Amino acid sequence: MEKEKNCQKMNIINGKLKEAKSGLENLNDFIKRWQEKIKEIKKMVLNEKQAYHIAEAFINEASLKFFYQDSIKNKSLILHQLGQDLFLALFQANNNYKKQFPSFWNFLSKLKLPDLSLIKVGKNA
Repeated sequence: MEKEKNCQKMNIINGKLKEAKSGLENLNDFIKRWQEKIKEIKKMVLNEKQAYHIAEAFINEASLKFFYQDSIKNKSLILHQLGQDLFLALFQANNNYKKQFPSFWNFLSKLKLPDLSLIKVGKNA
C-alpha cells in the first residue's frame, strides 16, 4: 500500500506541486506564493465581495496550514506583515474597481474585510 502524503507539507509553486521538507520551508513557499498573488491583486479590479473572499482565503489557508507548526518561532509576525500587504493590495484593487465603474453608491461604500491582523496559528504565534 502506498504511503499517504501529508497535504500540509504540499505547496503549489509556479504551478507545480512541491513537497516541503520542513515547516520553515513550507512557510517560505507560502510567503512566496502570496507575495506573487499580492502583486497581481494590486493590478486587479475587485468589488467588495471578491476582495472579502480573497482575504478569507488567505486567513483560512494560513490558519489551516500553520496551526500545528509550532516549531516556527515568531511566524505570526511574518504572517501579520503579509496580511497587511494583502490588506493594502485589496484596497488598491477595490479602488481600481471604483474608478473603472464609477457610481454614487460605489463611493459611499467602504471595503470591509476580515481582520487580517488576527491570524492565530499555533502556540508560538
